[in-house]
Amino acid sequence: MGTTKVTRDFRITLPKDVRKAANIKIGDTLNVVADDKGARIMKTSAREAIMNIAGSFKEIKDSAAYVRAMRERWKERPRL
Repeated sequence: MGTTKVTRDFRITLPKDVRKAANIKIGDTLNVVADDKGARIMKTSAREAIMNIAGSFKEIKDSAAYVRAMRERWKERPRL
C-alpha cells in the first residue's frame, strides 16, 4: 500500500492510496491499536469509539470529586 514517516511530533500522513482504499475522510475517527506485530490503524465510527471506552470509569462514584481531584493533579504537573 504505502510507506510513511513519523515526524518529530509523532505525526504521520496516511498515503493517498491508503486513504482512498479505506475511504478515510477529514474528521474521521481512527482506532490505533498496538499488538505483537506493531501498530494497526483502523477506521471506526464515533459510536464505536464511544463504545470502546464505555465502562472505563465504573469505579468513579462521585464525578464532581473526581473532576476536582484531576484539576488538582493537573496544577501539580511538572512544567516543561
